Amino acid sequence: MNHHVVRPGLLLVALLGCSAVLVGLRSTLGRSRLIPVAASDVNRVSIPRDLRIALRISANTTTIIMIDPHVNLFLRPEDLTSTQLVHYGLPFGIGNSGPTLKRILNRTKRYGLNVSSPRRCVVVGNGHVLKGRGLGAAIDRHDVIIRMNDAPTLGHEVDVGQRTTLRLLYPESSSTSSSTSSSSSTSSSSSTSTWGQGEGSLMAVLAFKPADLQWLQQMVEKNLSPGRGLWRQAARSWRVPPSHVRVLHPRFALTASRDLLLLPVTETRPGSAPSAWSKLPTTGFIAVLAALHACPEVSIAGFGYPANSPGALVHYYGQSRMQEITKVGD
Repeated sequence: MNHHVVRPGLLLVALLGCSAVLVGLRSTLGRSRLIPVAASDVNRVSIPRDLRIALRISANTTTIIMIDPHVNLFLRPEDLTSTQLVHYGLPFGIGNSGPTLKRILNRTKRYGLNVSSPRRCVVVGNGHVLKGRGLGAAIDRHDVIIRMNDAPTLGHEVDVGQRTTLRLLYPESSSTSSSTSSSSSTSSSSSTSTWGQGEGSLMAVLAFKPADLQWLQQMVEKNLSPGRGLWRQAARSWRVPPSHVRVLHPRFALTASRDLLLLPVTETRPGSAPSAWSKLPTTGFIAVLAALHACPEVSIAGFGYPANSPGALVHYYGQSRMQEITKVGD
């Protein structure tokens, strides 16, 4: 089995520059939010022992990003009055979506991870690189297992494992074709999500626009109307009790975009959608950043696209190929 442990300095290289099968990221500790240093001097920076770091690597400079392990992964009622969160629109803040979020959080009533003091997290990507690797048992040995979107486990247990602690998705990724549906995926033919395995499994929504929260409110209140403002049909029902639903904290999208990827983050009109959808971090990137806040040791599995192979399969399930991904990005 290929299992590589890399220095935190390789974090973005692992995510952006290779097909990661199972890569361990052992968090070091950090001292300030942003510390630009010469790449050759990274190991000389003095850091206290109560924080973790991620590194942003450029040609000549490495910037240390502070990761506070004590922050909340998910929104709580008291967050809705935060000046900074109201200042930014989704997905970097909450803008004027406070009333909708209040109704959602009043229904869910729980705002934590359901795992006490986890040490080892794994973020499982959906890449075809997982196919035939037999990493399922290694993945299942982690304390927290994070999966994304509609990726199934049923029928793929040998390669991707069968446990799920947290599934991170947005509305349009909550429904998929029957060819990939399973006990932890969805079926668009019936618009019914059957996601969820085990009593402790959680579903967290990454809200990119107000319509995402409106959809989530309808789901937890079981008061559905035609989904407006969504670019693809979303699930219309699911087997997830409100107590297992979470809203991912916007800080992760903000930090990933502004601090790690250096993408423009403007002070958008509260509650409005971002003006440049092509300049947002991927769900997987945000998931890894959140995992680094939850666990001192994080592994990633199944990240990366096939290089220079338009006909190559993209996911370990289904039949999507690289030329389809290219079309979406054009």
